[in-house]
Amino acid sequence: MAKSSNNPAYAIMREYPVGGQLVVYASPRREPLQKILDDSPELGTIVKKDFGFDISGIDKFYSVNIKILPEYEQYSCDAGKYFLDYADASKLATGEEEIMAPDTPPLVFEVVVIRVVQ
Repeated sequence: MAKSSNNPAYAIMREYPVGGQLVVYASPRREPLQKILDDSPELGTIVKKDFGFDISGIDKFYSVNIKILPEYEQYSCDAGKYFLDYADASKLATGEEEIMAPDTPPLVFEVVVIRVVQ
């Protein structure tokens, strides 16, 4: 279980029919996300989320998501792992050579940029 950062934030989460969910945008405040949803309600719903660090004053951070390979069902799902630094996030990503291997499992890990709206 992740340790609470005492810096709760908000995120727009998009739901997928297979039970997956994906962070689309994040913000330290709910109001900017509500404005986005007012214009584009199809993006998802707002949830309170603790990313493990304070997202105030930054413009982006990184999420490591689980990606289902196309021959199964192609969608990306939030794995609950967030990083301020791309280099740290990329250590968990599945490399291209692993994706191309014949014994690759149907799940791979990809790094996704999450935009922060202040």
